[in-house]
Amino acid sequence: MSTENQINPLQALIDSGKIRQATPIDPRNAEIRKPTSSVFPTGEFLGMQVSPRVQSIINELTLAPIGAGTAAGTLFSKVGIKKAAGQLKRTGGQLAKAIDDKLIPVDKNIEKKVIESFGTTKNIKFRPEETMDIYKTANKLNQSLTVPGTKNINLRREFYPNVYTGEAGVTYFGGTKKVPMLDIDLPEPKGGLASHAADQMPHDFKTHQDVYDHLDKMFDTPYMADASFRAYNTKAGVRLFDVNNRMSPLQYLMLTRYTNLLKSDPRYVGKSVVNFNPKQLSLDFKNRFDYRLSPKPGRVEPTIADYIGTLGPGRPNPKSVAEITRYHDDAIQALQEYPEARYSLGGLLRLLDK
Repeated sequence: MSTENQINPLQALIDSGKIRQATPIDPRNAEIRKPTSSVFPTGEFLGMQVSPRVQSIINELTLAPIGAGTAAGTLFSKVGIKKAAGQLKRTGGQLAKAIDDKLIPVDKNIEKKVIESFGTTKNIKFRPEETMDIYKTANKLNQSLTVPGTKNINLRREFYPNVYTGEAGVTYFGGTKKVPMLDIDLPEPKGGLASHAADQMPHDFKTHQDVYDHLDKMFDTPYMADASFRAYNTKAGVRLFDVNNRMSPLQYLMLTRYTNLLKSDPRYVGKSVVNFNPKQLSLDFKNRFDYRLSPKPGRVEPTIADYIGTLGPGRPNPKSVAEITRYHDDAIQALQEYPEARYSLGGLLRLLDK
């Protein structure tokens, strides 16, 4: 077959003006940067430059200050959140295909290791320069479903490379579109292995108790007079499920001040609306609060999330409490206690249905 008239997708993007060529870099090394306060250097996407408009949308949706009337509200009034997300999806998808087809063939040895590990649930070791190949292979294997009988609950079985430990393996996640979650990260004790970037901790909290002391003070303010949170301690922070408000991430971002008042991880809230991941070459207007149900690969976690109690002066919504109890608490317990739950989403669902 003649290749004379075949279209080069990367060149087509450049010719269309959607991206501009930049100084070439080795794409395999593009993901090795340590976490910083920006998703990627201004205007850059794996060695190419995106337009200022696309860059500004990415910045607004993923990293801008969180709170009522901030980035999401501005975007909503200017271009519409779905229109912006659609533009990002189209651009991101074209870039991903161009990179996939032309620039980064997957290392077959790494691909084989990932496939075997996904089936056996045994972790593998990896080097930083192998991260992209792991993500690209995992994207073909990862499993996701909306829980039957619900429209709001998501469960996922994914292959996840933990860049902090150098181990990769199967990790389970849950997600809800109606029960807001705040993620408050804490620094690792001296000598411990880092698991969060500095910009994910916009506070001076050192311990779990520091978080709860601050939360208690906020309950005495008019902003949180009707607040009710289901609270959990994790190895590296606190999870707070807002069981008083039933809202999507976008609504929560625009209509409440809780994310700022409680000094939660701004990356988490932004990415709950639109998740842009240059490592996975993915753009997702997911509008969903995600939470981890099993340990990060290579990290010792006797428990994933210890339930502390329902805190605050407000009245919990019974539907929210029921959803979190079943698809967070019970799911974590099933994955810890029953090996058959770890091999498929179906196995986990069967246990939850009992």
